[in-house]
Amino acid sequence: MPAKGHRSPLSPADLRYCQHYAVSLVQKTAYLAANPNYRGKNADKLGNALMRRQVIKDEIKRLVAAGCRRNEIDADLVLQELRKIATSDLRALFDEHGHLKSLSDVDDEMAVVVNSIETRSEVDDNGKVTHVSKVRIWDKLKALELLGKHLALFAADVNVGASPEDIRQWRQEGRDRVAPKKSRAKR
Repeated sequence: MPAKGHRSPLSPADLRYCQHYAVSLVQKTAYLAANPNYRGKNADKLGNALMRRQVIKDEIKRLVAAGCRRNEIDADLVLQELRKIATSDLRALFDEHGHLKSLSDVDDEMAVVVNSIETRSEVDDNGKVTHVSKVRIWDKLKALELLGKHLALFAADVNVGASPEDIRQWRQEGRDRVAPKKSRAKR
């Protein structure tokens, strides 16, 4: 906030944009929410233009940091949650008979990995009711990828030391090896 008596470099619409962007993280959505009377089709471009202003970036950074402090979110928490997803074992969701456990019976470590559960009941011709549950979990591979990036396990630019000509030659050799097998399979 500016000191008393000093004018803010942000207009009320700019401030609303920053507040909405800090929540949605989508430029077009934030622009439309901050400018409810705007009826044009360029909200994404106008939001992008706002994001080029350093004062807008600084205000969004301040709002996001304040929200994180308020909600007690820090890097450790994010990494802990990603670790739970990345190291999860789906067997913990089922009992010894292979039936889905009640969520109250699932430990906190495992409950984190559940994205959603849909349950429906089906009745067969004999009147027998069967409950079918569809469990969606958070993407384990994505969690591993994010942790790997955090730990700098992946090289940003891989150089195999081969020239474009070498790569073309290897591709042709591979095609030549596969072509005879395909022609034999057709006989």
